[in-house]
Amino acid sequence: MSTTMLVNDTLNLLRGKMVRFILEDGDMRMIANLVATVDELGLKYDPKVMGYVQHSPPKKRGRPAKKGK
Repeated sequence: MSTTMLVNDTLNLLRGKMVRFILEDGDMRMIANLVATVDELGLKYDPKVMGYVQHSPPKKRGRPAKKGK
């Protein structure tokens, strides 16, 4: 299972607990770890899927540099 899927599963678990208003002390630690993991992996939130996705760096555009003459 990929790390992104684990992050999204944890996010959904916390959403469910927040709806029922039963967050516990351990959940605050889970939120802190989730935020740290998202930051470390460079994940970006996608509102369309309501989850985190791998962020790929933008591709360089233009002509490739000339290598030696």
